[in-house]
Amino acid sequence: MIQTMNHLNFSSATLTFSTTEELKLIFPDNATACRWFEHQRWGHQLEHLACPRCYHHHITPSQSVGIGFYRCRACRKFFSVRYGSIMHGSHLSYQKWAMALIMWLSCAKLSSMQLHRELNITQSTAWYLIQKLKHCCPKCGSLFDHNICAATRL
Repeated sequence: MIQTMNHLNFSSATLTFSTTEELKLIFPDNATACRWFEHQRWGHQLEHLACPRCYHHHITPSQSVGIGFYRCRACRKFFSVRYGSIMHGSHLSYQKWAMALIMWLSCAKLSSMQLHRELNITQSTAWYLIQKLKHCCPKCGSLFDHNICAATRL
């Protein structure tokens, strides 16, 4: 269990936690973590959101597909905050991604075994997750501003 006090500044808010249980209170469910990722990626500009495929601005939220999905009315494709990020193609929940990212940014050395125990995921998934974070997201905290090519090849 992580026992150190960690303060993380993510442009709009400071996340403070001392244990994994407190981190679970920050992200109690998938919807909360999804909204946090949307805010980190798009900010308060959801009304000006453009399709990542055709760059059209006629976007509608789609609750029928799942949490955080949008549909472009021009090309009729669905997309989410995962599209074009290191989370693209991942089956891991938003909650686990958010917790892993914050734990990775706050710890000097985070092992895959520690992440495996804290998040209740397999050790191989934890190792893969850490490798993606190392390649695409240096300790600056930006999940979306870096090239995703290296992570998609892992």
